Amino acid sequence: MAFMVINVDKKETLTPYDYHVIANMENWCHHHGMMVLALHNLLLERWKGDRVYVFRDHMPSRDDGDRTYSNALACVRELFGTDDVYDYAYEHCRNLKPGEVDSGDHGLRYIYNHELKTFIDLARCPRDGDDIAPLPLLIAVGHVWPFGGSFNFEYDEDMKKAVGSWCDSVQSIEVRKEPLYDVDYEEFRPGFSQCGLGRHVDEYASDIPHFSLKSCILEVIEDVFRFLPFSKKKRSGRYDFRSRRRR
Repeated sequence: MAFMVINVDKKETLTPYDYHVIANMENWCHHHGMMVLALHNLLLERWKGDRVYVFRDHMPSRDDGDRTYSNALACVRELFGTDDVYDYAYEHCRNLKPGEVDSGDHGLRYIYNHELKTFIDLARCPRDGDDIAPLPLLIAVGHVWPFGGSFNFEYDEDMKKAVGSWCDSVQSIEVRKEPLYDVDYEEFRPGFSQCGLGRHVDEYASDIPHFSLKSCILEVIEDVFRFLPFSKKKRSGRYDFRSRRRR
């Protein structure tokens, strides 16, 4: 499923295709990605205090009403006068091109939600070597696995509940480089993490091995390396790239 960032108050959008990435969130929702940096920079000034969401295409016409984003979805549909928010935004909202938006990394580290009295320290968010940016997921409308979600959060209830949980308080979001010292807010760590089949599946099913993309790639390289004609003993074992020795 494709996603785009929509400012429903200013009727402006950001689309991943303009940043040369596929539009499902798994391809662009990462720290230091240009789409995420552009979103942070816009929320710093131009979009501060606006209703800004990450909307999925092909939303079902009926909503069951108990999603974290249900209220936001209903409000935007009423404002735009259509159930198909994504297509309406594509046709009627102004798409901000990369040349119009600052997508530089200016060290914006803290994201505050004043309504919920909580904050995120981006330096403490990556988990298990992952680099998933939390804010787009927190304001996502329609990210539900397996029908419309880029990430599979079925194995982690906390992460499932976190997706879209800031939609009703999006206007109180503040992005900052320095922390606020005069507020007593609780730190929030969504802990979004990608671990192949679900998230931390070893916590829920001990018989399913923990998946590591890095180790998987290394295993494939090692299998290929076995058959390269560099050695007469190439079939006698596998080459261990981690320790640079045969095993």
